[in-house]
Amino acid sequence: MPALRRPQQPRHRDSCDRCAVEDRLEALFHGLPPDAAAQLVPLRAAPVAAEHQRTVLAWLRNSASARILIGIAASCRLPTHADLDTIAASGRGAAQCAAHLRAVLVAFGTLPARDEHLAAIERHLTRTLVRHPEYTELLKPYVRWSVLPRARRRAARAVSTRGRARWAYARVNCAVAFLTHLHGLGLGLGLPDATQQHVDGWLAAGSGTRYELRDFLVWTARHGHSRELLVPHRGKAEPEGLGEDIHWDLLQRCLHDDALPLDVRAAGALLLLFGQHLTRIVTLTTGHLGTRNGHPTLRLDDTPMRLPGPLAAVLT
Repeated sequence: MPALRRPQQPRHRDSCDRCAVEDRLEALFHGLPPDAAAQLVPLRAAPVAAEHQRTVLAWLRNSASARILIGIAASCRLPTHADLDTIAASGRGAAQCAAHLRAVLVAFGTLPARDEHLAAIERHLTRTLVRHPEYTELLKPYVRWSVLPRARRRAARAVSTRGRARWAYARVNCAVAFLTHLHGLGLGLGLPDATQQHVDGWLAAGSGTRYELRDFLVWTARHGHSRELLVPHRGKAEPEGLGEDIHWDLLQRCLHDDALPLDVRAAGALLLLFGQHLTRIVTLTTGHLGTRNGHPTLRLDDTPMRLPGPLAAVLT
């Protein structure tokens, strides 16, 4: 009589998380043509190699961004940034899912890294031109040949930030708002018809952000799309310093208040007494402390400075 066998359970129920991830990926990509399967090898290998397999498994089963990935994989090719940009344009929720999937694919090496803030500027231009196709001949070259090149130069000098995208958004949005304002003033009134009076009236009727229009009008005048129109530089608020009484009260706390952390007291005292930037303070070591003629000193440059007793005690 043959020995009885226990019924086999599905592999993922009693196997490790990594095996379950492999099973899930096999199910997702099953039946693809050989060429497509070979192309998707990096996409399949990266999740299996990830450190936290249970997190990967939950993402594959439940995430909306994973469903986007499955839909792209069904086309038998690797996803591209253009694919994700198209999905992101369909709505706010889709944009968030596409952004998450993009970050995952870049981290896995399936997608090349790119400057997302520069890409966001281009997407904003596309969305704007869809809403206002009548401004394409002005806005498209303005962004392509003026706004984006400057943003790229800044990105080459320093890490790109969200502020760079907002800087570009403000200029595009101001240009659209002013052009729309001109159109609303009279039938057929366009930028070549705009006068300084039109500009001044528009600036006076809104908030200070309207002064970002200056960049657009400088470009249009330079390229013959408008006459010379003046938008003053927006003034910056004067920085407010500490009052003298508050300054000395804070210094006394740094020197004598034992309730404050010692590193805060030391840094605060150097900032308030000697005006040292925090980036300079954090580089100081015990080697900068010394004595001269029996008095404690601190060397901030080439010349040691004599320290008041309370500050010397805190620094020591």
